[in-house]
Amino acid sequence: MAQHAREWRISRRAWLTAGLAIPLFRARAGTAISATFDGDNLYPLAPNFHFLSGKVLERLRDSADSQTFFSQVSLFVNGNTDVVFRRATARFVVSYSIWEEKFKVSIPAPIVTSKEGMSQNEAEHWTLENLAISASGLAPDQPFKMRFELRAPQQRDLTKILGNHGLSLSDSLIILFGQKPSASEAALTVESAWIRLRDLPRIFGRAPRIG
Repeated sequence: MAQHAREWRISRRAWLTAGLAIPLFRARAGTAISATFDGDNLYPLAPNFHFLSGKVLERLRDSADSQTFFSQVSLFVNGNTDVVFRRATARFVVSYSIWEEKFKVSIPAPIVTSKEGMSQNEAEHWTLENLAISASGLAPDQPFKMRFELRAPQQRDLTKILGNHGLSLSDSLIILFGQKPSASEAALTVESAWIRLRDLPRIFGRAPRIG
């Protein structure tokens, strides 16, 4: 009986540990990002990355509320990932309609952009399509690496991020991404391989949007 109880405790501990390890964002094995290029700006491309998943998706569906996300796209050059060549930060808000079972995404700055009536995959795809970083200064054959970071704080923590009126949103987000995520905060970082502008798929007709 004692042995059985000990095995049950070990099994329960393993199950709890596994539960804590479940990611709040879902990124399939081998997930990495690349980019598309419109001649001026770069846009993250990550078809296997799903940020409307796990605990974040539960929050939206259970409360029919909204979730604020913060993103950061960084570029590195010359084989050096210790020095940022360029950085773009953004804030976007996702809401969910229980009755329609559809998502709405709003990106408030620098120009208010929003779209509603989207499925989960459509909302994720549309959001990435609107998170741009300038490619200015990159030569067509110059290798660079892109890092994409995403944070989804709980509502109670938003005031700490947005409430400092002495800093711009951009400066506040740089500080945010420089800190380790809290235990209750969903966070993910993915990187591309070393890529070059001349090798990227070109897209046309997209209005520029720089975070």
